[in-house]
Amino acid sequence: MRSRVGGADQGVRPFGVIVTARIGDGADRYRRGSATARIGVGRPERLSPASSLARIRNAGFLGVRLNGGMRGRWSRERGALGRGAMLLFLVASCIVVVPGLFWWGTWFGNRLDDAELMERLGPDSKPRAVQHGIEEITRRFEEGRPGMDRWAGELVRVSASADVPVRVAAAWAMQFDPSREGFVTRLRVLLDDPDPLVRRNAATSLARSGDPAALPVLREMLSDTVVFSPAAGTLETLHRAGQPVAEGLLLAMIESDDGVEHELRALLPGRVLAELAERDGVVAKGDELLRVGPSQEHMLHAAMGLALAGTPVDVALLEPLADPRAEVDARLRDVAAAAIRSIESRSEE
Repeated sequence: MRSRVGGADQGVRPFGVIVTARIGDGADRYRRGSATARIGVGRPERLSPASSLARIRNAGFLGVRLNGGMRGRWSRERGALGRGAMLLFLVASCIVVVPGLFWWGTWFGNRLDDAELMERLGPDSKPRAVQHGIEEITRRFEEGRPGMDRWAGELVRVSASADVPVRVAAAWAMQFDPSREGFVTRLRVLLDDPDPLVRRNAATSLARSGDPAALPVLREMLSDTVVFSPAAGTLETLHRAGQPVAEGLLLAMIESDDGVEHELRALLPGRVLAELAERDGVVAKGDELLRVGPSQEHMLHAAMGLALAGTPVDVALLEPLADPRAEVDARLRDVAAAAIRSIESRSEE
């Protein structure tokens, strides 16, 4: 199966690229927020400015004689070293405190009470704060907390956020209570979200309840994608075959005759399977540029979803992954084989 990406009539993009045009060096470059739902920052190393300061003082004052000829010098050195020590202490404190505050502010591991959670989910909260609130709701679902109707409603509300990372996180979190009616309704809407990561999280969450509405997106997650040229011109840059593709990576750049550079950047991870055009060659609008395969992580989640919601039609998509000769991770191979058995078992009932 192939999906068309990059043309003017591309419609919904299963793999996803973003096309930007710029003239010269003054135009804004592409930037995109993170779509990661669970983020943790490692704990910073704890420094010891007090012990370092003690060693400096000992080294500086050692051997100074407190007699008449040295007394003025001693006073001057003590004042200079005192100011230097204070400066060093302030610098050391910043080294410790600033990373610590950043870590505490961006780490989702610290738990929230009801008041803090409501504050994080407020309409004026920043996207990172809302993501922290979504993480707390997720943990409460996992713990089987009572009274989750209130927070389920808040999760549905924030899933309509204009911020893509928030929608990505919300779609992912709904899998922890997949049969809840409000979640099913909302996840079906998110299957048509403009962002491919939101669509994929919605599909994998919806598959937890066996909903067949998730199947088109799950199948796309196992399919290759052909990237097409958005404009006519000279192909200045083209990602090489065999190379991995990360979110935001420049896949290709076409310079049109009027000097405008058209950039195609990936919205999803994967790997370039084939180059379909010649670098530095002339391309027309709609020409094939690259064939890109999905990442193994996304294929793994698709296989898990098909194990719960797949039909006999999907066995043909899973068999190449379950083949012992397939160049895929052992876990993906095992999950694909288990998904085939699950589908066949359901079809026999």
